[in-house]
Formats: sequence, C-alpha cells, structure tokens
Amino acid sequence: AGGGGRYVGMWHLSSRKLVATMPTCGAVHALSFCGDKLVSGGAEPAVYLWTRSGKLAARVTTPQDSIYSFASRSLSIGGRATDPRILVAAGTSSDLPLFYRSGATFGFCLST
Repeated sequence: AGGGGRYVGMWHLSSRKLVATMPTCGAVHALSFCGDKLVSGGAEPAVYLWTRSGKLAARVTTPQDSIYSFASRSLSIGGRATDPRILVAAGTSSDLPLFYRSGATFGFCLST
C-alpha cells in the first residue's frame, strides 16, 4: 500500500493486518516488485529497495524530483530468464534512470 503517505505499508491479506511499515521521506506514488524485492518511489528524488520482510536494502538518489512508475526486465543467461535485473524509474524529469540490480547495487543513468 502506498496511498500518498510517507511510508509503504505491507499487509497480510487474509488476516487484514499491517505487518510492516517502511518510512520514506516523501509521499509514495509508485510501488513494484522487482524479483524478491519491493521497489518504491514518490515525491522525492530517490528510489527505495525493500526486502519482503520490510527492511530497507538500499536508497538510491535519482535525477527525478518525483517518481510515478517503474518497469523491470529480466535478463536471459544461457536461455534462462533470471530475476528482474534492470529497473527504470519514470517521473518528472526527461532523464530515465536505469538501474542494474546485483544484490543491492545500482548503476547508471541515461538521458533522453
């Protein structure tokens, strides 16, 4: 759940209980799963990478003032698709930051 607050809430659906609250500096506008991690962004120039238990794995600054959408892509190695490794964050800037995920390591940014 994002909802525009300054946190990401993770809910257990069958019990309808909040199981994790993950604080951010700005209102959350975008959430996406990327492999075994949850990615969030919003009204700040940063992308957050969370574990499924709600722990912060990484916070990466971006050229975007706000993030509104994420897309991820798996790599094919030896004909087998891997976990999503490439992530793009779209927001208020004409820059489209591309991140390469190797654990919690992010990489480069391209400009359109």
